[in-house]
Amino acid sequence: CPNCGHRTFVPFLDTETGEVLIGYGRCDREIKCGYFRHPKDGTPVFRTILPIQSPKKIIETDISKEFEELPNNFENDELYRFLCTLFPTEKVKQLFEKYKVKNFLGYTAFPQIDGNGTIWNAKLIKYKSDGHRDKSLGASWLHSYFKKGVSNKFYFGWHLVKQSKKVFVVESEKTALICNLHFGDEAIFIATGGVHLLRPERLQNFDVVLIPDADAVEKWARFGFPFIDVRKLGKLDFSGFDIADIIISQTNKEGL
Repeated sequence: CPNCGHRTFVPFLDTETGEVLIGYGRCDREIKCGYFRHPKDGTPVFRTILPIQSPKKIIETDISKEFEELPNNFENDELYRFLCTLFPTEKVKQLFEKYKVKNFLGYTAFPQIDGNGTIWNAKLIKYKSDGHRDKSLGASWLHSYFKKGVSNKFYFGWHLVKQSKKVFVVESEKTALICNLHFGDEAIFIATGGVHLLRPERLQNFDVVLIPDADAVEKWARFGFPFIDVRKLGKLDFSGFDIADIIISQTNKEGL
């Protein structure tokens, strides 16, 4: 990388000549470096938003106090504003408060909370105005900023899980929110945060139904839990769609 010197630089390629455009590209160290230079604009652009320096050692303790003190800047959150175009604003606001979702320096912060209400971490994702992730900026974790917490120990929405209610497990945090808005509070929707992060031992003794993405049905079906095959609910023109994509497409058609 021209900026940090690490072997993490992805250059632009001229598709007509096959020539590698030296010095033009993006550094994969999005948080520590953030170097980005496009051939159409010779001026380097540093795209890092979070002023994070990863500590050598994370103190394993909760971040409840630090997270609770973050302001509820709903109006500044792109995901919140997108959901308000699909559902009533007051309902979206109540949902963010229920799941304790906040906005941190332009990123949507999805907390990981245990059954006692203790907050251990938060996954930070940057969204665009259309509700899609900004894939030029990877996901980050709040423990890197506070220098304490435990990464990926509890699923998003875990603090809402109760023995008396059916628990639906999806992959994406955004999907869990959209499902709750669409189906209401009769069931609990939680998110693993990744297709490979489903841990069966965490779900024992609960009435669980899995709702994997279309391209992960076979992977999640192996765990033996009841599951819903989203491919039978609707067919979209891209691979890997999930139940939230189906809900959004139906909502847009109905004009709700």
